[in-house]
Amino acid sequence: MGKPKDGRGTLESLVIGEKGTREPDKRVYFLSEVAYDSDYFEQSEKNHKTYATLLKFLAADPELTGVVVDGALSRLERPEFLNEELTYWSKSLDDCADATKAIPNRQQYQHMAEGQFKILDKRLEELRRTLPKAKLVLNVFNDDVQYTASALVHEILVSAGGSKDELDKIRGGKAALTAKRTALKAEYRTLEDKPGMRDQRENIKRKITRVDHKLAAIFVEEGAKEEQVAIFTRPKKCRPIHQYTKQLVINELFDKYKEVCQKHKIELVTKDSVLDFKGFKIDYSHNRHDTWTPLKERHKNFADGTHGRAEDFEGLDAVVESGHHGKGHKTLQRLEISEPEINFIQWGAYNGEVSSKNITLFSVPPFEDQAELRKYLTGDKPERMGGGKPGGSTNHHAIKRLVKGGVSGLGMLRKDADGQVHSEMIFMQNFIDRSVLIQPDVYNIVGWTSDEHIGAKESLPILRDGFFALYKILAAENPVRVRGRPVRMVGYGSGGDTAENNAGNWPDKSHDMKDPHEVIRESRFKLSNLARCKPSELEDKIFDLSVQIASEASTGSVQSLRIIKDWVAEYYGRFLEENLNNKSRLEHVHVSTTGNHADSVQRRIGEKESDHFVRDVIKGMKLGVYEVGVRNPPKDARVYLGGGDCAHVLFMPNYGAAKDGGKPLFGPVRALLQHDPEQGEKGLDGAGASVTADIEMAGHTHEHYVKMVNAGDNKGRFSYRFGTINGVDPIQIRYASSVPRTQSAHAFTIPKRMELIEFTFPAYLLKNLGVAQLRSEGKEKKKTKN
Repeated sequence: MGKPKDGRGTLESLVIGEKGTREPDKRVYFLSEVAYDSDYFEQSEKNHKTYATLLKFLAADPELTGVVVDGALSRLERPEFLNEELTYWSKSLDDCADATKAIPNRQQYQHMAEGQFKILDKRLEELRRTLPKAKLVLNVFNDDVQYTASALVHEILVSAGGSKDELDKIRGGKAALTAKRTALKAEYRTLEDKPGMRDQRENIKRKITRVDHKLAAIFVEEGAKEEQVAIFTRPKKCRPIHQYTKQLVINELFDKYKEVCQKHKIELVTKDSVLDFKGFKIDYSHNRHDTWTPLKERHKNFADGTHGRAEDFEGLDAVVESGHHGKGHKTLQRLEISEPEINFIQWGAYNGEVSSKNITLFSVPPFEDQAELRKYLTGDKPERMGGGKPGGSTNHHAIKRLVKGGVSGLGMLRKDADGQVHSEMIFMQNFIDRSVLIQPDVYNIVGWTSDEHIGAKESLPILRDGFFALYKILAAENPVRVRGRPVRMVGYGSGGDTAENNAGNWPDKSHDMKDPHEVIRESRFKLSNLARCKPSELEDKIFDLSVQIASEASTGSVQSLRIIKDWVAEYYGRFLEENLNNKSRLEHVHVSTTGNHADSVQRRIGEKESDHFVRDVIKGMKLGVYEVGVRNPPKDARVYLGGGDCAHVLFMPNYGAAKDGGKPLFGPVRALLQHDPEQGEKGLDGAGASVTADIEMAGHTHEHYVKMVNAGDNKGRFSYRFGTINGVDPIQIRYASSVPRTQSAHAFTIPKRMELIEFTFPAYLLKNLGVAQLRSEGKEKKKTKN
């Protein structure tokens, strides 16, 4: 969790840095479930150079800080999925016969493990050569290593107790002696009735006796070996040899990993650990669930697992889980609600309290070629699957991720100079077709807010001030970089509920407002004290008094929707004017939809919260406006307003296009905006699928997440839920049994389809920026007067 700054510097110092320079991001990539030794990895590399493309992409990032590799090797007891170097699916009979003679049955897994480490050594050497200065981490606390260890333990235990190979040898000797005894008995019968053959008969009887003695000894040895093999094939875990062998195998396995990692200067992780990348602290785990089974709804359980655990995350920037479940999902999760918030003590406050206790959660997508994995399900690998599909002893977690609608690709987290954590996600298809290597010279981003509830007593105007202050800096020339390339704000979007509805639907039953005479007495007293305070204290006291007066003015309940719509128009207008002043080429320079709050009253009279924005701002600027439900929209529209009665929807098939028809600023992509989709997350995903969107967005629930959604093997789209930038309201407290709702603003770009770069700005950062903006404005006015 980042620590809030006190907001006393200039606005630029908070965003850019005290010395006018900004530290580069700390950027950590997660290469998860890569399976270097798998057949599907090898085939993808052979057909598409997928991994080679990944290495080029990583090498081109000048700010890359580290890479976490997880799931580097597959489980040994699933040879159906291992590559040709470790298996014999396409080998000749002679090759298989030679290997069978050269490798005893009891050493097959050990032989394969040695081959695995050769592959790992080669790949880690390649990664280190590509990224010579990066911190590289290899995590081996995962299901593949555990299953491999179990196979090795089983193999060694059978060998230690009398291997099947030795038993087969004994039985072979027994069969030879039995055949010899049978031949001797037959010879004896031919001589039995012949005279003068006594000596010969006695000699044969002595030979038979010696054979019987040998057979008796073999029977005893065979019985003992059979018992030992039976015991050690399914050993009891309480047996001393089992415990000794298991710890021996694990120690030797970890020693081999340690040897390879030390060779290439890579940090080895053998348990859930906090990884430190130059102050970017990440609590990393392969799988935080109590089983290895890939779960379809894991990301929700991941967020729920933070509830009531704020102290556990002190000092951490992010909590990360590997691609084991087949998810790509990032959440800024609020951890705690304060006493002033839950008791609504700060209602009407201009600069009320917001929590700084947040944690970033990230589920990494697995880097695996789903099209190659699909071949195991469609009959394209009949020799490996025995003519069928994976199941039972041939099932695999990669297949389970695939059939449960998992995604594949690359995930990355970055920590910026302000200590905020943002994410990037890229689908596998962009590595397969190599389009990921084509990056723009400038990353044009769009700022997004939602659920401001302007007019509500909990709306916290300071957060809106802070986001607009940040917006202005990012819209002009600024030092913010992604992969060494500049970032520029070119448009604004709103997820709805910008306006509150106080006209009948939300009566104030617990209204608190000071007596005006008391406000006058307090203000007079504080104003009179200003003359007696020290010059060094004057600025702070003036600021505090002005914020207090603004807060007192906000304690009243605004019933007039006309006034609220005026405020919405002014709020939207600030962003629109900023974009036009900076000559943004983005066609969709303003995008917003209505929400349920204001619409709950206005819809019945045919009005909506953006009406005054259209009437007073857009028409005054002589801009074209596209409104959902209005026929024949102007072709030169630059303002796009959603609605459509209770749908609260807007669909843009070419979001990112330029107004002049030139090179798109990003994408362009198919974008769907809907304030409150039915059935929440499921409804949002379904709505995006209905129009084959590249990104679907919504507000309403006051929670934040951005996730990858499967749209075919290696392909997909993004689902983005915006947090709120108002204060805590009664509805949130009513649902206090769930994890707290999150206050945040956002920005993102989609350089091309299936690639997302996003920024999330928590409320406490916005508050600090808002305070800095107000202080800066006060200083400018003072200079003007002087």
